[in-house]
Amino acid sequence: MRIPESLRAMGTDGFKISSQILMMSSLSSRLRLIFEWSVAAIHIWPSGAFRARSWCE
Repeated sequence: MRIPESLRAMGTDGFKISSQILMMSSLSSRLRLIFEWSVAAIHIWPSGAFRARSWCE
């Protein structure tokens, strides 16, 4: 799995652990993690909230 450069640049331990789990997990687990990351991104980057919300609908 390719990790986007912007996310890799953050280099947080939490993301590294999550990406390892993502590679080992089933498809449903991946979708759940992606959804949780989307929700977290909305809280971290409020300007992206509208785009993320419209993408989920």
